[in-house]
Amino acid sequence: MSTPDISWMGIFFMILLLVIPIVLDYWLRLKLAKDIIISVVRMLVQLSLMGLFLEYLIQWDSLALNITWFFVMVFAASHSAIQRNKLSFRRFWKPIMGAMVIAVAFAVLYFNALIINAKDLFSARFFVVISGMILGNSMKGIIIVLDKFYTNISKEKHRYFYRLSMGASRFEALRPWIQQSIRASLQPIIATTATMGLVSIPGMMTGQMLGGSSPMLAIKYQMAIVLVIFVAMIISVVLALFFSIWVVINRNGNF
Repeated sequence: MSTPDISWMGIFFMILLLVIPIVLDYWLRLKLAKDIIISVVRMLVQLSLMGLFLEYLIQWDSLALNITWFFVMVFAASHSAIQRNKLSFRRFWKPIMGAMVIAVAFAVLYFNALIINAKDLFSARFFVVISGMILGNSMKGIIIVLDKFYTNISKEKHRYFYRLSMGASRFEALRPWIQQSIRASLQPIIATTATMGLVSIPGMMTGQMLGGSSPMLAIKYQMAIVLVIFVAMIISVVLALFFSIWVVINRNGNF
């Protein structure tokens, strides 16, 4: 069974949906219409360009090009995470990018090698596409963990320095804020994972079934990718936080 194509008329009706949030924005005076339009236009342009690029990327399937694009995606995700938290790019790009590279590369290669037993671990069809899925979720977690940690530690510096003065090591003094921020960053994905299949039908599973795959095959892929994303997000969140702490806070515990 082939998947129905979306015609230009279908695209028109897709964009027409925006009338609803814009009307609600005007009625409630939220003043978000500009942001909504800009974000949707960016999404449409970026996904269109990504679709064109991926089509050629999969056709060429060049190892060097696939790895280069992987680092481009990691850099873009790192830049977005730093920008959203209004942090110093010069100080934070190395720890955040390093955390993402380690976590995402481990997760996608584990998925390709051991779960689906792909013949080519760096094939664009799997390496680039799965990396993009993992990166998006890891970026969300990193944004939350850094925001929570540095906002809370800035507000409660006196508690932190008091713990240091009582003989605690840097890690021991920071432990309460580390725990709070990591918990906050992981709660959304834990809640989403717990209700998946009951409250929602995941996107990857839906896409595969629309593409003609059997429900059971789609479910197996969805279970695999959810677990890979879950683990990669935990690794990236923890590494990004600890790497940034090593950069921002010296051995004596001073900022």
